[in-house]
Amino acid sequence: MEAVASGLAIERGVSTVPQSARYLGVAIANAIALLNPDIVIVGGGVSLAGAKFFRPLRATVRRLVFDPFRRNFTIVPAALGESVVVVGAALLARRSR
Repeated sequence: MEAVASGLAIERGVSTVPQSARYLGVAIANAIALLNPDIVIVGGGVSLAGAKFFRPLRATVRRLVFDPFRRNFTIVPAALGESVVVVGAALLARRSR
């Protein structure tokens, strides 16, 4: 996912914001099929693109997710925005000590 659906992939011209959103939407739809979560939180730099990113992301997920799960979840940006990556890495490093 990092190679095609990240802020870095957009920055390097590998994909556009809508393309990245669609790639991530496919992955999220698969995760929803497996886990049936109530909420999907999307963070990192690409989430800062706002509606330009979240509109195609949500549309892709709605189109691909199984009908029984379609109303069971919401997709929201991480409250920490881009900082969520650093905070997550720090927490993971702390856990592995």
